Amino acid sequence: MRNPFKIENLFALNHNIPGYGTLDHFMMTHEWARVAGRAAATFFAGWFGPWAAAGANAMITGYEVWLAGGSSQDIHKAAAISFATSMAFNFVGDGASAIAKTGNAGGAIAFKIVGHAAVGCASASASGGDCGQGALSAGIGAATTVATRGMHPSGQFVLTVVAGGIGAELGGGKFANGAMTAAMGYLTNEVLHMGGTARVPQWLGRLVMGKEFTGQGISVGIAFSYPGLTGGRSDIGFYFTAMGGGDQIDIGTPYFGFDFSVSRGDVQGMRGQGVQFTFNDGIGGLTFSFQNGAVVPSGVGLQLGPGLLLQGAGTVTKVGSMRDLTDPIFGK
Repeated sequence: MRNPFKIENLFALNHNIPGYGTLDHFMMTHEWARVAGRAAATFFAGWFGPWAAAGANAMITGYEVWLAGGSSQDIHKAAAISFATSMAFNFVGDGASAIAKTGNAGGAIAFKIVGHAAVGCASASASGGDCGQGALSAGIGAATTVATRGMHPSGQFVLTVVAGGIGAELGGGKFANGAMTAAMGYLTNEVLHMGGTARVPQWLGRLVMGKEFTGQGISVGIAFSYPGLTGGRSDIGFYFTAMGGGDQIDIGTPYFGFDFSVSRGDVQGMRGQGVQFTFNDGIGGLTFSFQNGAVVPSGVGLQLGPGLLLQGAGTVTKVGSMRDLTDPIFGK
């Protein structure tokens, strides 16, 4: 009988759940999905604090090593390095914030960039990689965050991740590894939305409902938020998003699945109108949201579910949150 507390056996139980094998194969063969999935998991776990976020990241790292055929020693080593890296990035972020509060903005920026580079170097070296590649990924990612200050944080996140990937390639490494390093250095756990989504191309909707039909889908789920380096407030709530009116970019087949999205701000800030662009390649894809007139993405999401679809749509999002109940009583 297998020991249920042995980490490899727990991974095997998870992998053998119907459908998880296909999902695991997709994640391991699509590097963008690994980056997005890790970011979403970190945001969600981060609701319970930096230790939980680091633990979730370590568990995902160990699982990926197990899927790649690593030994028990390999799994535990990779998970330990991942946990230490996440906590070190959190320490650097807290240190930079503390320095900034003293009025020494230049010192805070230098501490952030140098600290991230040092963590990236140490993490890469401990994993058997190249110190320079790790330092470039984390350092360039942090420098990009500083250089894009004033940009909407979601667009800033995307640029930071891309810069980290480019930094890794400049050092001779892999883009995905650098992107993950930069993402972990940036994430401060702002808002996570997760829920179910149904998208229908307008040609099919009009075939069923008539030529005046403009709807393209709905998304319903739960959202969490809490303060990070850019603000926001702790909150939890439900959201409903209606999509429609975007027949200029709308081809393919219906999509039904789950969404895991990250953005910055707080739950109440999700309200309003916007635009969404989504692509699904058959079993998953990406969504980019532009909320309330933003010119760069205000949210990035990972979708998991069947459907081959390229779609652009206008959105209207309604939110009901705990803050809606408590703010009239206790104030903001």
